[in-house]
Amino acid sequence: MKFFVLILILFLNLNAEQNYQKIVNTISEHAIRLGNGPTRVYAFVDPMCPMSKSYIEIITSDTSFQKEVTYYIFLYRLPMFQSDKLIQYIYQSKTPLETLQEVMIYEDYDDLSNLKSSPEIQKFINKIADVGKELNVKARPYLLTFEAGSSYCRVSSGTAPCLEENDFKE
Repeated sequence: MKFFVLILILFLNLNAEQNYQKIVNTISEHAIRLGNGPTRVYAFVDPMCPMSKSYIEIITSDTSFQKEVTYYIFLYRLPMFQSDKLIQYIYQSKTPLETLQEVMIYEDYDDLSNLKSSPEIQKFINKIADVGKELNVKARPYLLTFEAGSSYCRVSSGTAPCLEENDFKE
């Protein structure tokens, strides 16, 4: 009986992991992409968060990471920071990855008080925020990792509807 319960839990959680993948796939087209490796990391960052800044600096400066991992970066505001204008500024840029680096690593950006938000950009910023709420994203950077060849995912913090490989060790 214990074996069947374990199999049922495994099946339900593998299905939940696929749902997690489906959820992030709904916003993948709006991601700022970096790298071209087989492992996929979906990263939710706030451009004003010091930890997010460190993370972006690490993954953009080391090309060996980019050979192993494809990063899907989503800008998602932390309530403690007033980063709405920065998020709009980065997404509205003609080169969002370069602008992301300028803003987060070098803190180089123009005065944003007169920035006009594009309705199209605001629509997908809201969609990313909806997904962030659905995934219960609290901390930044929040990382969801799907390793190549694995049927499991890993989450940087909090709980996720997927299992890690070590969860069944007794």
